[in-house]
Amino acid sequence: MRLSRLFLAVVLCASLVQAARPPRAKKKAPAQKSAIMIRVVDGDTLMAVVDGKHERVRLRDISAPEKGQPGYAKAKQDLAKRFPSGCRLKLTIYARDKYARIVAVVEREKRAPQSAKPKQAPDKSVSPARPPKVAPKKARTIPDQKLGSKPTAKWLVARKLKIEEGVGFLLITGEIKNECFNTLRSAECRVKAYDKEDRLLAVRTFVVRNIAHDESQPLSIQFRLSSSAVARWVIECPKPQWYVPQVGPTGGFYIH
Repeated sequence: MRLSRLFLAVVLCASLVQAARPPRAKKKAPAQKSAIMIRVVDGDTLMAVVDGKHERVRLRDISAPEKGQPGYAKAKQDLAKRFPSGCRLKLTIYARDKYARIVAVVEREKRAPQSAKPKQAPDKSVSPARPPKVAPKKARTIPDQKLGSKPTAKWLVARKLKIEEGVGFLLITGEIKNECFNTLRSAECRVKAYDKEDRLLAVRTFVVRNIAHDESQPLSIQFRLSSSAVARWVIECPKPQWYVPQVGPTGGFYIH
């Protein structure tokens, strides 16, 4: 009798402890988003346009060598071959890390294959109508532009510029090249769109950093405009900052 009462008391205590525990929070399913590749930062991080913003994306469950470690250049080169600039990406987003980077599984977005339809025998009594010829849309090019008339900006050139039209937006891609013998420290550039009456329609800004002589950085800017509304594009960079060699107090050269 005592054993049965003791057993009942143990079962009752266990059920009370189980009921007092807070319910476990359900894990959120990872979000699926599309993005446009801009450039590779290192072997496990890249820059992409996500929801119209430039974001750093950290590849989930991948740890590549850091800068200065063996294999750093090879890992960065392999990632650039896998995800070239301008390609469309599929992101499975899990969280953001302590550096505010998006942590995601990254894949190249693939177009869904067209379903095969069974062929039907043509009706010879009715002559088939020929579909009208429609020229496919091609990416338009923009001439190269010097990013300023002042001596501090005339060495920066926007080149290989292309405009691709999507559904409700325009994507401008290209690169910013440094033709100066000094290394560019940082520069805030602006892309401006004007209509036929030379009125400003929209402005987008982007920042380039640490471009050595005769090197370049990729450019990718998105506008919510139609190609028919834009008459001309202007890219400018009013105040670039350079690493300029100067003679130090001991007679040597230093970079500021």
